Amino acid sequence: MLTVNHLTLSVRRQPLLREVAFSVAPGEVLTLMGPSGSGKSTLFAWMIGALSGDFRARGELWLNERRCDTLPTEHRRIGILFQDPLLFDHFSVGQNLQLALPENVRGEARKTAVEEALSRAGLAGLRPARVRPRSPAGSGRG
Repeated sequence: MLTVNHLTLSVRRQPLLREVAFSVAPGEVLTLMGPSGSGKSTLFAWMIGALSGDFRARGELWLNERRCDTLPTEHRRIGILFQDPLLFDHFSVGQNLQLALPENVRGEARKTAVEEALSRAGLAGLRPARVRPRSPAGSGRG
């Protein structure tokens, strides 16, 4: 089950979301609707650990009885497919690819899997590069 408890989000000391709480059980679907700028994408960014430094959050995120809001992005095991393509801009391309690998792929096998994926994409041998977002954070997507 995915549970959000008492989430309050603010940007530059202005409240965006107040005391949001919900649970989604396995097999359930939750629809989140609101006008542009109401905080939908910001809520998802908080859930995956990619909240911009302009935002402050207070609340808890639980996934299957495991608290996740205190974990680094790569340990949350939560993925979001946004309307626009999104990669973690604080990770290299290879680090973003590693997030898609199962946890049981470790060590040298993990490195090899990323190198093979980069090779298939014609990116083998390039120096590690950071992802550059197409639009700045807070662009009104959420």
